[in-house]
Amino acid sequence: MSVGDDKATLLMTILNEGAHGDALVAVQVQGGSATVRPRPSPIPAQGITVYGVNTSQTEDPDEVVLRGPVVDAGYIVQLTLTFRYAAPVEVGALVMPHRGPYRSVPTPVVA
Repeated sequence: MSVGDDKATLLMTILNEGAHGDALVAVQVQGGSATVRPRPSPIPAQGITVYGVNTSQTEDPDEVVLRGPVVDAGYIVQLTLTFRYAAPVEVGALVMPHRGPYRSVPTPVVA
């Protein structure tokens, strides 16, 4: 995650090894809130969806923006990813300052 002004852009890639497509429908953040765009965010069968930054895999990434006082550089934020079909997944995401290799990460624009 790259952070700025109590908001952070989540950087991740989700791989769907299944035979059927799925979708990320929500992200819960302990002590904060999250916005997924588009919602739901499609994840193709046998494919990937990239979030946050352009990569060699996509030039139009989907977006997850996290907000709240827990979004401070140096902390690990606990997230729950909720999918249309698959079981929820809990992950810890390290919050990085918006500098160095993360300087090019788009700053969240949601209010």
